[in-house]
Amino acid sequence: MREAAALASTCVVGMSHVGMSHVGTSRAGTRRVGIAGALAHAALAQSGGRTRPVPGFEATGFRLAAGELIWVGHAAPLHPRVALVDVGDAGAAIDRLAIDTAHIHAPRALPELRQTRVDAARAASRAVLRLNGAYELGGFATLLVGGCPAFPLSHRADAALALAEACAENDAGGFVSAAARLLGAGSGLTPSGDDYVGGALFARRLAGMDERSLGAARDIVALAAARTHAISAALLGDLACGSSYAALHGVAEAIAVSGDDTRTWAMDAHMRALAGIGHSSGWDMLAGFIAGLAGTLDLRRS
Repeated sequence: MREAAALASTCVVGMSHVGMSHVGTSRAGTRRVGIAGALAHAALAQSGGRTRPVPGFEATGFRLAAGELIWVGHAAPLHPRVALVDVGDAGAAIDRLAIDTAHIHAPRALPELRQTRVDAARAASRAVLRLNGAYELGGFATLLVGGCPAFPLSHRADAALALAEACAENDAGGFVSAAARLLGAGSGLTPSGDDYVGGALFARRLAGMDERSLGAARDIVALAAARTHAISAALLGDLACGSSYAALHGVAEAIAVSGDDTRTWAMDAHMRALAGIGHSSGWDMLAGFIAGLAGTLDLRRS
């Protein structure tokens, strides 16, 4: 993956689809893993399937395996940190997971962007505008159609616009300054500001990062450790490394090859899947992704 090692030694390879592991035989007192993202699979293999709660987040599906953050549950969007367990094992203990390490699919790197960032952004913009006719955009995505996000995000709209402008000018310092105002902004398990900044970092990774951009990404990941909580900081770090939800990778693949209508169906399907993540997490990531590619949030001019 391009410049991955320069960003962080913990970066996993960017995926168009998360790695999956086929299940092994379930044992007494365990849950059986049906699908595992590559990072979750590696962590569980190292821990022997043992997990423990994340302090302060015991009521969520997030767990620690060999010190690595993973998510365990019955249904979730595919992500490198996700381990999906069979519904039939609902009564079994969550502190031990049965896995089979023989069938892990190798992740694929982010595709090369075969068109200009402007053309890619226009393709994504058209898809968002099509979505806007059928769905109510949430979080910072309201800025994409000339709206304003609801309180308290309305007080960070200027920072979201400033981050987009920094992307347009390849201003690494401006990117970090805007991100610092956005990290931790909003409610939910992953605040909207974190998702927005992460989406922009993902887009920059897709388009290619120079040394200044890589330095800015490192600074933002370090800031996140202090500005937001550990779960959101980890997911933002994944985005900065070009590794995230399968739906976001699908969007990246759909625009990487062509911006014409031959990819419309794929683009729309992946964007719909992305928009359905969390209360507004998917929308916020999408808005950041557009900002990172287009350097603007005003899609009506695209």
